[in-house]
Amino acid sequence: MLGPALRILAAEGALRREPAGTWDGRTGGEVVLSLTATGHRIVGGLSDLDVWVAVYDDYLNE
Repeated sequence: MLGPALRILAAEGALRREPAGTWDGRTGGEVVLSLTATGHRIVGGLSDLDVWVAVYDDYLNE
């Protein structure tokens, strides 16, 4: 379930996928994933949303 989601994020430009490689230079089946600038913007937006949800949740539960 996680694999397809990560492939979609990579296709949309939010993640960079690179072969992990091995000590002898041959590529294995593993990849290294890292956030792109777009991915960092998405994470920032989700973090901001998380803060607002927490504030609203606190307000409702007073």
